[in-house]
Amino acid sequence: MFSNKALLTLLAIVLVALVSSGCSSSSSSSSPAEVDTAPPAVPTGLGAGYVDGIVKVGWDANLLDADFAGFVVARFANGATVELMDTPANITTFVDQNPIAGITEYWVAGVDQTGNQSAYATTLVEIRPQYPAPRDGS
Repeated sequence: MFSNKALLTLLAIVLVALVSSGCSSSSSSSSPAEVDTAPPAVPTGLGAGYVDGIVKVGWDANLLDADFAGFVVARFANGATVELMDTPANITTFVDQNPIAGITEYWVAGVDQTGNQSAYATTLVEIRPQYPAPRDGS
């Protein structure tokens, strides 16, 4: 049937399996699950421009974080902060169709799949109201 060598090898495999997996009848692990508390990298390459009544904000893609979910964008103007996106999106540009006149600060943060958020990267834009061109003779 089995040789002593084969029987000893089989016994060794069973013992290694028991030692590495434990022999508890409970299905739960005795070690606590590792919780992800590390935020993704802060966005880089942030810039913005105001043209034709809109602000286009752009930044570099996140290629560093395997669990990256997307970016969120906020605007700070006239003492008020407004979240411009409800949920993170894996995009690298955002267009603000309704910018606020004056000096406006745009904030972009990365969010991972656990919900950890990076610090904001910021950029400033001066938004001047657009007036119609003067008519001849005015």
